[in-house]
Amino acid sequence: YIWNAFNIEVICTTVLVMLVLCTKTARLAPSKSGFLALIGVVFTILGLTQTAGYSGACFNPAVAIA
Repeated sequence: YIWNAFNIEVICTTVLVMLVLCTKTARLAPSKSGFLALIGVVFTILGLTQTAGYSGACFNPAVAIA
């Protein structure tokens, strides 16, 4: 069970970091105003918090292990 929670944390952290990096890079940004980036981040965090029942929704593997 602990490895399943750890894997979920790693995947969720990777998705969140990749989304932030993609929306903050000017070349990959979905729009100049940042509105689409805001919606993308909000819906991603909303979706990731749905994993709270499985892993605690910590999104930081170092804190999740400790």
